Amino acid sequence: AVGNLPWYLKFLAFLAGIRGNEKKGLEYLNLAAEKGKYVADQAKALQMVLMVREKNFKEALDQARNLHRKYPRSFLLHLNRAQIFEKMKKPMAAAEDYLEVLRWAEEGKPNYSQINLPIFRFSVAKKFMQLKLLPMALEQFQNVKENSETPKRERTLSCLQIGKIFDLQGKRSEAVTQYERVLKIEDFEGSHKKARSFLRRRYSTR
Repeated sequence: AVGNLPWYLKFLAFLAGIRGNEKKGLEYLNLAAEKGKYVADQAKALQMVLMVREKNFKEALDQARNLHRKYPRSFLLHLNRAQIFEKMKKPMAAAEDYLEVLRWAEEGKPNYSQINLPIFRFSVAKKFMQLKLLPMALEQFQNVKENSETPKRERTLSCLQIGKIFDLQGKRSEAVTQYERVLKIEDFEGSHKKARSFLRRRYSTR
């Protein structure tokens, strides 16, 4: 880590008596992954992070899959797969993994049951928006909005996002209905100001 610092931070580390060598560090990491008895999997997880950093996405994906097979209860490794697919510009593959995590959480799969479903579903819906998977995003936002367990913040912001999706789909009247609904509920993160803006002028990504 020290060997990979920018020069100005590396200099400060040097003055503090901390030395680092990136090449040597990677050698130690690879050795730990291949030969380690107790730390091999931690080393492999760190290798995966470094592979993503270096844009070796296929190798990172293989590493994530192997680790998840070994630790099937780890939803974080499952999410890593989805995030790597995003980096690879494979939105549908990423979406399938996100939906699988949601489904397993709903089914109460061990450890996945710890996921706060309304909050996580809202995050997944936003991710689908970023990936331009509008119908999938719409379905998840509507689920969040209609779930009685959803916190007020996520319900309000879901209404706003649904309006934006309708605008992008050319369904102006449906979008207006959502923006007006936002104005009738509690304001979060400037949602009222944004809704008024989109009532005056339809939402567009251009």
